Amino acid sequence: MLHARYWRYDGESPQVPNILKYDPHGFGLKVMETLDAMIDLNINQYQGVSLAGAIANHHKGDSFGHQVHVAATAEQWEAAKKYWESGAFD
Repeated sequence: MLHARYWRYDGESPQVPNILKYDPHGFGLKVMETLDAMIDLNINQYQGVSLAGAIANHHKGDSFGHQVHVAATAEQWEAAKKYWESGAFD
């Protein structure tokens, strides 16, 4: 499993972005957010790649935001990247 983390803003201001926290494999914030969303939306497979076992743990934060830890295999990360590149969240 390859791990990454980002800080997710929980407020209502559009000016406050999510922030990359730990990305040793260079996935990028948008791919992390996409993998998190795919798991949240129960998207179990994308282009023949199963997302079984991929995780997105949301840690307790405060009223401003919280940390999200995402982990998946290299193949699952690549599927999340392709899903984001497809414009699925535009």
